Amino acid sequence: MELRCVIAIVRHGDHIPKQKMKMEEVLDITRLLLAELEKEPGGEIEEKTGKLEQLKSVLEM
Repeated sequence: MELRCVIAIVRHGDHIPKQKMKMEEVLDITRLLLAELEKEPGGEIEEKTGKLEQLKSVLEM
């Protein structure tokens, strides 16, 4: 196996408006991907859905 990518989301209290907009864009894309994955059955899809759900919950904090 090889590492394909790393996603790091750092949250703290000192967000500037531009950073907040970037977080909103990532959250919107995550929600869109989850909606698309719900339409497709399969084991690999469930794994991807779980990871996206984790990302979504962190971004919504």
